[in-house]
Amino acid sequence: ICWGYMWCKVFGSKQACYHDFQLRLANEPIGENGIPMGYLLGKPLDMDPKLLRMTSVTNWTEVQRLGSELPQKTWIGEWWRGNELGYIVNNPAYWSRTGIYPETNGLGTLMQQHAAIRPILEEIFTLKIAFQQWMRDHTKEFLQERLLKEGVLHVSWDLKIWTHQVLYKLVFGQATTWEEANAFCNLQTTMLAHGTVSQVLPGSLYGLLGVKDIAYSVEKTVKKYEELLLPRFGDRLKKFDCAPSPSCSLQLASGIFDALYAAGGLSVPGAIASGLGVLYSEHKTNPAKGFTIPLGKEAEFFWESLRYFPPVYGFPYWTTRPTCDGITPGDTIALELPYGQSEACPRLPVNTQTGFSPVNQWQGGARVVLDIGRAGWGEHR
Repeated sequence: ICWGYMWCKVFGSKQACYHDFQLRLANEPIGENGIPMGYLLGKPLDMDPKLLRMTSVTNWTEVQRLGSELPQKTWIGEWWRGNELGYIVNNPAYWSRTGIYPETNGLGTLMQQHAAIRPILEEIFTLKIAFQQWMRDHTKEFLQERLLKEGVLHVSWDLKIWTHQVLYKLVFGQATTWEEANAFCNLQTTMLAHGTVSQVLPGSLYGLLGVKDIAYSVEKTVKKYEELLLPRFGDRLKKFDCAPSPSCSLQLASGIFDALYAAGGLSVPGAIASGLGVLYSEHKTNPAKGFTIPLGKEAEFFWESLRYFPPVYGFPYWTTRPTCDGITPGDTIALELPYGQSEACPRLPVNTQTGFSPVNQWQGGARVVLDIGRAGWGEHR
């Protein structure tokens, strides 16, 4: 790419050459899974996101409109969702040992897989009155214990521990100890830290990076969750087909793991930490120093804090699905089918270096990100 740029500068238009250089550099795959160089270096090199075939939507009205269309558009196969967490493109290696396919977090599962487990997810995460009372009591005990043992509340680590304990009790009906919650939060933090960055490097380094260790930990946790969920939901899930995953019970267990490590386990403590920051931080970046919540306005304060400091900054989808490894763009498009019947990419032989099948998570696709953060701050709010 660089030699081509130099040759072009000598014999061609400098402006056209630079645009071509940026275009090729932006889309050059690096490391594993087709992630382009521009995704990682876009800001340092001041690249236009459109070079990556990525559009950020920052108008609140448009964010609402497109967001409301997502369920139908993905169900009919017009839009596609991948293994992503906000702007982050996750490493499929994390889920490579669980047995589910596609190897992805819950947001990138097939529509028919999601449809099979969604009613149970809603049932599990619907708060009962008795649980709400337990949560209040546990919160008081948790804060008193932190005060006695540490004298302070560590934001946001203690909030992550508390959130995991609450979610674990809600899902499984069992208490989890501080030590168990702490171990889970360590895994959670490591997964987030290595998510995109690990894909920059070749799979031969995954062992040294600890990515394979993460995959083993995720496998162990998901298997444990499946064992706990089977007595309650096993018979109901047998009626559904979650292929190419081996069972819907395994798909559910993986989805619960994703909720505990990211969707609720990471976003909830992040939102609470932002609210506490507004109330107590003396830093110059605090937009409302000395603010106190008016009586009866606690819920409004939390929602406003959530809007101003969104824990998930972007909500992505693809108007053109990335081309599956091993097949053509046309064959990939043919996998997008109506009525929730879209198919996964063909499963290729496992790469012995990475421990999972080759996956293209970007090349050939057109990505749209609903930029919730900037839209929430804008005049169209």
